[in-house]
Amino acid sequence: MLIFQIRLALASLRKTPLIMGLVVTMIAVSVGVLMTTFSIYHFMSAVPMADKKDTLFAVQLDTLKEWPHETHLKMVSYKDFQNLKDNELPINQSASFLSRVLVDVLDGSQRPFYVDARVSTSGLFSMFRAPFKYGGGWDKAQERDFQKVVVINHEINDKLFGGRNSVGEKLLIGDATFEVVGVLDKWVMTPRLYDLKNTPFGETEGVFIPFSLVEKLKLTNAGNTQEAQLAESDDPFKAFLNSESVWIPYWVEFASKADADSYRQFLTGYVAEQQAVGRFEPGNDSRLVAIEPWLAFHEVVNETNLLLVGLAAMFLLVCAINVMGMLSAKSFGRFKEFSIYRALGASKALLVKMQLVEVLVLGVICGISAVITSLLGLELVKAKFAHYEQVAHLNMALLLGTIVVSIIVCLLAYLYPVLKASQVQPVRYLK
Repeated sequence: MLIFQIRLALASLRKTPLIMGLVVTMIAVSVGVLMTTFSIYHFMSAVPMADKKDTLFAVQLDTLKEWPHETHLKMVSYKDFQNLKDNELPINQSASFLSRVLVDVLDGSQRPFYVDARVSTSGLFSMFRAPFKYGGGWDKAQERDFQKVVVINHEINDKLFGGRNSVGEKLLIGDATFEVVGVLDKWVMTPRLYDLKNTPFGETEGVFIPFSLVEKLKLTNAGNTQEAQLAESDDPFKAFLNSESVWIPYWVEFASKADADSYRQFLTGYVAEQQAVGRFEPGNDSRLVAIEPWLAFHEVVNETNLLLVGLAAMFLLVCAINVMGMLSAKSFGRFKEFSIYRALGASKALLVKMQLVEVLVLGVICGISAVITSLLGLELVKAKFAHYEQVAHLNMALLLGTIVVSIIVCLLAYLYPVLKASQVQPVRYLK
């Protein structure tokens, strides 16, 4: 019976191809636009590492009140990190910055190429749950001993070593020879919590280099920097490191609330010490910031993203009203057909059921079309904005949601015509 009703519904839809084509197009485009904007908003507003909300914190240092904007609260200076990292508290620490380096193989079999690099402490991998395909990160001893070790992502591993287990292999970064200690698997963190200031939705860096090698190899920052005035020096790089310039995102992780409280006391003491030597000003806002407030402070999702979703929803509403008019015209034109059904003994409930099956068939067609439109929209977004690669996609829940929304729009748009048709009086149309 259901198969017969579906075939009947398809036959009914084919009777008015122009109207149905317009209906499908309007719903597919409007729902597709809504789901494109909503999917981007959904992934951008995600809270990564939510289970660490009570143990993982960003370090916020309020160094100088004279900064023109709040960038100085989002990162720390090199000398502040060096001062803060040397403590005996039971914590895990992650300081890192974006750099760009030249990578080559030792035998010269490939052309060297530039790649984004993350210069980081060893704590970054465990704190942010980096997935390893082979090997792992370096340890604190290797970092302390200034060993030239490197972690590469799976794409660099495929390019240089054919995708095999390359742990123990050597490669050149600049003029220095490094040993591979780990190969990252595909690492999707949306947004990239460890560095929200530099492309929070970008791809994972190609190589990871120990932070302790900054001075020895003069690794420069390729990311956002709030630069302070540098002292006169014969070594500009050294002068930059010793300046008040801020450019390093700094995170700490604790095993317990008591450890976090101990670090807060340590941080308060450090601020007091710096105020005593004239660095930090009174009314200092240095503190630990939890994950969600830190995301909000960086405005990872701003009002523009929400406004786009709202505009897409309004566009869908306008389209739904127009669809209602077209479906009403189609339904009212079938009153004579419905009168014949009633005269032959069909009940009002049967008429409603017939039209509901038609609505569901139409909704599925519109839903599939909307999914295609959404995917095309997301591809256009990725083509225009490369750093949206990790947020411009549909997961299974959003894909199914696109079809469900399309069916609901069709159902609401067809609700009035269905109810009107169920009240048709056969005598009036069969004279």
